[in-house]
Amino acid sequence: MAETITEVFGHENTMHIILDDIAANIDDGKWKNEVVKPISEYLGDGSEYTGKIRPYGGKHGFKVLTIRQLHEGKRSAMHCAMRLLIDLGIDYIMMTDSDTRLGPNSLAHMINLLESDNNIGAVTGNVDIFNANKSPVSFLSAVRYWFAFNMERAAQSLFGVVSCVSGPLGLYRARDIKRILHDWYFQTFFCVRCTYGEDRHLTNRILSLGRTVKYTHLAKCTTESPTNLIRWIVQQTRWTKSFYRELGFSLWWAFRMNFYLIWVLLYQGVYPFFVTATIVIVLFSSSPISVATLGVVMVSICALRALVATVISMKPRLLFYFMYSFLYILFLIPTKIIAVLLLWDTRWGTSNRLDVSNGNPVHLIPVFVWFCVIIIGITYNPNLFFGWVKYV
Repeated sequence: MAETITEVFGHENTMHIILDDIAANIDDGKWKNEVVKPISEYLGDGSEYTGKIRPYGGKHGFKVLTIRQLHEGKRSAMHCAMRLLIDLGIDYIMMTDSDTRLGPNSLAHMINLLESDNNIGAVTGNVDIFNANKSPVSFLSAVRYWFAFNMERAAQSLFGVVSCVSGPLGLYRARDIKRILHDWYFQTFFCVRCTYGEDRHLTNRILSLGRTVKYTHLAKCTTESPTNLIRWIVQQTRWTKSFYRELGFSLWWAFRMNFYLIWVLLYQGVYPFFVTATIVIVLFSSSPISVATLGVVMVSICALRALVATVISMKPRLLFYFMYSFLYILFLIPTKIIAVLLLWDTRWGTSNRLDVSNGNPVHLIPVFVWFCVIIIGITYNPNLFFGWVKYV
């Protein structure tokens, strides 16, 4: 095999082993001989090359392992890689995305936290947006990311129940992955194979083992955010569907962990519908004062959070967090509603970037309907209050 590689790639310092069309569900009897054995021979016994597999091999002079699979989605690629690393005897498995830019020593910080307690099953880090200034959508996403990681995940980490290890930056114990790999990969929902939400389900599987999941702000990375509204809606739809799909599974075992995890799950699950109901009731309450009060209260709470976050982080852009409330109310609420209504549909929310960047209008239909509800409510409320229209 080494001779073949040299023949194809020449005598460079960095060599590649390429395995074509390895399906993630390859027959177990063939896996050892066709995958693990040749790769083990290529890497050696593992001791010399532990941690030496790196991307961009030409830049660093390390050996590079390239596996080309049939296009079956991220979960399939993750399964193939994790299965291989477990068979090679790796202790830790790091997860990242192709558009992620890792910060200095981010892996070292996650390893230090993971090794501080044998009961920690996974660790995630602080994710930021590198294209935050490309559009208002990406800018507000970057603002939201700060709160999601430095407040929400940080609070969850105190109790060891981080609800989702982020795809761009996560580290897992291989021995725990081995225990749940099969059930994670073959996850179904209403008898339909799950094709998204792999990071959240993997986190839930780790937590269900009784392991803790932690967050460290010292491990940092940046990733890409959608810059146009449709791509953002598709992303949020996918995330919402994965959350509610996992909610029942999580609540089934969450009582064994601690009260905070149950509180987080119930709060995140109920809050969007509480806000929706409040808005609809107030809009049609025949009280313009109630409408104004609701708007002032929501903006004031967001402004207070923004002020506290700005003081803590010394990042002035967080002052714009109050603007995220408008993005949430106008666009995220209808997105969450349609995501729950079409929870079983694995196609909705998984369009490729080319499709969504071209502006497929179907993703804006729920937003349009929600806008109509708001406009009717705003128009109807003062008319009813001032007696301009009468009950029939």
